[in-house]
Amino acid sequence: MAKKNRERHRIDPQTLDPETRHRIKRRREQRRRERRRRVLILRSICAAVLILLIVGIVTGISAAVRSGRERQEAKAEKARQEQQLQEEKKNTREQKIAEAKELAEQYDYEAAIETIKSIDNAMQDPDLVTILADYEEAKSNLKAIPASKITHLMVRTLIADPQLVFTEQKDTVAAQNSLTVDEFQKMLQQLYDNGYVLVSIHDMVSVNDDGEMGSTSVYLPEGKKPFILSQEDVCYDTSLAGKGYVTKMILQDGKPVSQYQQADGTVVTGAYDVVPLVDAFIEEHPDFSYRGARGLLGFSGEYGILGYQTSPADTASSQTSTETASNEEQGTSEEASANSMQLSASNTQEIENVKPVLEALKAEGWEFASSSYSHISYAENFEQTKADADNWETYVGSVIGETDVLFFPYGTDIADYTGYNDENETYVYLKNKGFKFFCNIDSSQYWVQIATDYVRQGRRSIDGLRLYQDASGATDRLSDLFDASLIYDASRPDIG
Repeated sequence: MAKKNRERHRIDPQTLDPETRHRIKRRREQRRRERRRRVLILRSICAAVLILLIVGIVTGISAAVRSGRERQEAKAEKARQEQQLQEEKKNTREQKIAEAKELAEQYDYEAAIETIKSIDNAMQDPDLVTILADYEEAKSNLKAIPASKITHLMVRTLIADPQLVFTEQKDTVAAQNSLTVDEFQKMLQQLYDNGYVLVSIHDMVSVNDDGEMGSTSVYLPEGKKPFILSQEDVCYDTSLAGKGYVTKMILQDGKPVSQYQQADGTVVTGAYDVVPLVDAFIEEHPDFSYRGARGLLGFSGEYGILGYQTSPADTASSQTSTETASNEEQGTSEEASANSMQLSASNTQEIENVKPVLEALKAEGWEFASSSYSHISYAENFEQTKADADNWETYVGSVIGETDVLFFPYGTDIADYTGYNDENETYVYLKNKGFKFFCNIDSSQYWVQIATDYVRQGRRSIDGLRLYQDASGATDRLSDLFDASLIYDASRPDIG
């Protein structure tokens, strides 16, 4: 029926006029264009959707890959940081173990124990627990040695070329006063073999809250014996260049070494005097030093410091003329001396040049003392002593820094064995300069006085004459330290 109805309503185009047929044709073409346009739009939409889908998929994949990479990188970075942290902990552990070992070798077990305990989880580490137990046991076995049983050895500038000094120059004064480099090295070895350990002069005392001093002890293993080492008048007179002695101390790779001018004018550097020789010995034998102690270096002034011309010239001659002049002449002489005591530009530069050497010495544990300015006796004339101490403070103390140790020139003390008091104007003046340790020269094994405001100690001069006397059997002053016959250089000129 529907088919018949369609056939009934179908119009035969041939029955239509041309204009109607044309209109019908245009409509059909328009509908076909509309259908094609809708198809194109639909295809474009589908293509766009497909593209967006593809882009989304690619973006998602890229994001996923990037996110995965970032996670991997973050994981790798975390692992790297963790590894670095573990390496740092390991390095810190090893470093602290090494520090503790060095402290223990120099008898500072308390500091060694604290260093080990500062390592993370030290008490859960069996190896560290064992080390701690060893240090605790060693500490418990230390013996207290009182200050009254600490001997003090004094030497002077060493003879670097004994052939020149003894054989060619036949210098009997030097042969009496100084050791050779070889003798000093042998002395160090014998001291070490006999159980001696370097301590600081400041290890002799404790100081309370009121600043009062009291005798204390050093703690060493059974068989070890403390001693103090000092070198007097470490100026290095440059007029002795080429005559067998060190002329300067310099830094080489940050370490103090001696500069020595040989007879032919060649300048060499090395271990030709006390400081570099002791440093080298302690580096090889760290247990020769108590808690890093080295020795005391006494500085005078008129020839400068360590070979550096830090002081004004003509001081000694000015003071001599001052001492012997009349009152009127004395005033003129003092004025001339004041003029001669002005620092030159060269002096100022030399002061700057020596400062790094002084700082390096302090960093290694060396301590400084006054040997007076111009080596006059401090036991005779108060005004002279006062002027000399003032000069030392101005021209030496200002360069080397504060010190509380005084070596009396020629070892001449300013009082008898009964001690110092405030009626002794020389003592009061020197005390007000900051000096608390006063060292004379005495051949006794021990000579120590400790009061609340000062310490007196005798220095035992270790020189060519003492070596000769002990080596020949004429005296027995050094046998508690070493066998002088194994040290004495027989090439010395006759000093008997």
